[in-house]
Amino acid sequence: MNKIYNNPTVKQVIFQILFPNLFFIENKIPDIQLSILSEFPESALLVRYPITTVMGNKPMSQQELENDAFGQKIWEFKNTNGFELHLTSNSLTILSKLHKTYNNEGSDYRFREIIQFVLEAFGKNINLPIVNRIGLRYSDECPVSEITTDKYSDYFDTAYNLKKNPIEYVDEMRLYLIKNIADCKIIYQEQYVPQNNPEVVILDFDGFKQNIAFKDCLDVTDRLHDLISDEYEKTIKDPLRRFMEGVSS
Repeated sequence: MNKIYNNPTVKQVIFQILFPNLFFIENKIPDIQLSILSEFPESALLVRYPITTVMGNKPMSQQELENDAFGQKIWEFKNTNGFELHLTSNSLTILSKLHKTYNNEGSDYRFREIIQFVLEAFGKNINLPIVNRIGLRYSDECPVSEITTDKYSDYFDTAYNLKKNPIEYVDEMRLYLIKNIADCKIIYQEQYVPQNNPEVVILDFDGFKQNIAFKDCLDVTDRLHDLISDEYEKTIKDPLRRFMEGVSS
């Protein structure tokens, strides 16, 4: 978006790069941590297990779990501005949980600056030539004053067929589309599940590109942001814009 709103619908933004498994990355974590300490002072080591591992009928001890080859180590770094960095042997993920803006003036917490800062610190310590996949994902929770077919049409230029399936009779609606735009892909999801939140529609835009040089990561992220911003602008309508601006309908 080209402005900062009083009531943004975005709830979380995720930047991620996936790369070949780097078996030496654990030895580089102290240097990376020192490089990012000014922005990410909080740190923790997490271990993720895909399943509960047992030996016979006896649960494994904590030490055995930590030594389990199936456990994935995650180095987590946080700050008080809602940014989190997660590093594994094959991924780098940055979360913006109190998202203000990607790169607009008027905010001290621009997501692009954090991405650039982390990529520079990572590149200084690890000579990574190629990235398997780079992604940027925006998850939005869009409140609607009343969920009726007319209101839904007023708020969204939806891909859902309201004429065939009026929203008043829907117990659950989930749309999933993958679009090719230029040399990138955008996964678009639109969800309305009344049982979870009766007056909220979830819009999800996940842009990604595969097999790029590490040095091009920020340029590609800018491109993904522009594509997602354009898709979002084409999806929402004026009542939702007025809500974001803090103007009464």
